[in-house]
Amino acid sequence: MNLTVGMVINMIGPATAQVKREDWEAAEADEPGAGGIPAPEVRSLLSRIETRKRLRALVTETDSYRQDIRRLKRMILYIRPRQPQQVV
Repeated sequence: MNLTVGMVINMIGPATAQVKREDWEAAEADEPGAGGIPAPEVRSLLSRIETRKRLRALVTETDSYRQDIRRLKRMILYIRPRQPQQVV
C-alpha cells in the first residue's frame, strides 16, 4: 500500500508543477504591457543603458591609446640622439 501511495505522489508532483507554471504564464500574459512592444519609457531606458556601455568601452579604448602614445614618446626620446645645445 505504501509503495502505491508513493508512486501516485511521485506522479502528481511534476504534473502539479506543470499546472502551476502554466497558471503563472497565463497570469503574466494577462498583465498590462506583457509581451508586445515595450513602452517608450522602457525603450528610452534601454537606449541609455546601451549608450553608457558604449561610452565606457570608448573611455577604456581611449585610455589604452593614451598609454600607447606615452610609450611611443618615451621610445622616441630614448632612440633619438640628443642634440648638443648651442650657446648663443
